[in-house]
Amino acid sequence: MKRGVIVLVAVMGCADETPTPTSGARLELMWNVFEDGSRARDTVEVFDAVRGEACVSRRWTDGQSYCTPGGRLLPNLVTVHTSAACNASALRAVDGGTWAYAPTMVDGAIAALHHVDAIELAVYWTRDAAGACAGPFDGDGQRFYQRAVEVAPAELARVESRAIDAGGRVGLSALASDDGLNLPTGLRDRAHDFDCIVRTTASGVATCLPPRQGALRFSDAGCHEPVVGQHEAWPDVAPYMFAGPVCSPLGFITGIELAVAPRYEQLGGACVATTAPVGHRWFEAAPIDLAQIQRRRVPSPGHRLETIELVAGDVTIDDPSRYDTRTGGECVLASSPAEPGVRRCLPQDPGVEATYFEDAACARPVPLANVYRQAPMAKCGAELPPFAVAADRPGTYFRIMATQTTPVFRRDETGACTASPSASLAGAPLLFELGEMVPSTEFVAAVKQH
Repeated sequence: MKRGVIVLVAVMGCADETPTPTSGARLELMWNVFEDGSRARDTVEVFDAVRGEACVSRRWTDGQSYCTPGGRLLPNLVTVHTSAACNASALRAVDGGTWAYAPTMVDGAIAALHHVDAIELAVYWTRDAAGACAGPFDGDGQRFYQRAVEVAPAELARVESRAIDAGGRVGLSALASDDGLNLPTGLRDRAHDFDCIVRTTASGVATCLPPRQGALRFSDAGCHEPVVGQHEAWPDVAPYMFAGPVCSPLGFITGIELAVAPRYEQLGGACVATTAPVGHRWFEAAPIDLAQIQRRRVPSPGHRLETIELVAGDVTIDDPSRYDTRTGGECVLASSPAEPGVRRCLPQDPGVEATYFEDAACARPVPLANVYRQAPMAKCGAELPPFAVAADRPGTYFRIMATQTTPVFRRDETGACTASPSASLAGAPLLFELGEMVPSTEFVAAVKQH
């Protein structure tokens, strides 16, 4: 296998003028206005003044993108049946969410969009793998819907994504519409033509990663020939992927697909024979240099939340996160299950509460914050997240306290009490004692405006 580093080629030409965010005649910018008086422009949803509701740019099967109503996330709806004959269908919300629209998806694009009406079902049926009608199943506590009026693409505003050249390697991605909307949405690596996922590495440097993560293995016993694996759930093959250590991710361009899964992996600095994860397609991989980005806080006197800026050359754009000066950590707009419909700046990458045991018989439980699983910034040597989210109390957090130094135990998948897995990663502690409980109402709430 040939391998090598992709060399950057200078992008010549005059830089585009960095766009000023503007509303269109129909599509209007939306803002998240926090209760401390600060605000953040929404880069996902805009307001459709004709339909009187928020919408998100989504790709349809006609090859166009439209500002589509229905929320920031697509609903997770599955078809069920209302009788033992399985001849009348309904939709069940897998996540129990409240939805107003149901999209029909084909290869990741919307083929049809319908309003939905909520219905109640005491029981429901499904078809099993053989196609037989199975059930009944208890519908208590679940949400069900019926498709209603269809929304045609002609009723929606067409939008498109544009790449903005700012004179350097890193440019801007923007959303534009025929009626004049201009909305910068993020950063783009112009040398390799992908939108950036910004992550902070172990060295504290913010890096522009490709938008899809792969598994990293090697085809040779010396671990010199990298291979990246893409999960089969993705119908299209990503030209670029990031893979490797969580705290030091690497960028790759995909090459020829391999018929045989790779056999080697780097573990603890050694190249060892290993079994490749199943359900992946494997490709020859050539490393690429990743663009670096400055990430800085902007003082905001009189406000609890501070903006975080991403800077690459002449390009500056707000990071979606904010820095909460009261808690001493970063936060991101999200909804807690404890407060449906309420959005707050909740802790970014919190640890998670997990129960360990003080003794080898697993008889004396001790709750701890497991930072390894949930907080990539903390385990990469950056500032420790100040909170851990409660495991079984939605919307509740704990303050993270001192490092857990006493050996602890856990039950494995067989139920046996065993010593806990490694309590550190590259010298960074992973288990922490829990402090006081903090409800989500202690964090800054936001409302939508347009």
